[in-house]
Amino acid sequence: MKPFYLVWSEGRGNPTYKHESYAGAEREAHRLAKLNPGEEFHVLVSSCTLQVPDPVIKTEHLEDMPF
Repeated sequence: MKPFYLVWSEGRGNPTYKHESYAGAEREAHRLAKLNPGEEFHVLVSSCTLQVPDPVIKTEHLEDMPF
């Protein structure tokens, strides 16, 4: 999976847009910083992706009564 970038500012909630490039995220952080003087906007990069597989396990019972 390709890394993606988010723009985040503490106290403003979760990021709402996933940028495909660092340059695009940096432009957005710059735009937001100009609109909100005194606030800091951070460009974050995804470093890894984790996913838990579906935990359903099928067990075949050889007898009519499984207990």
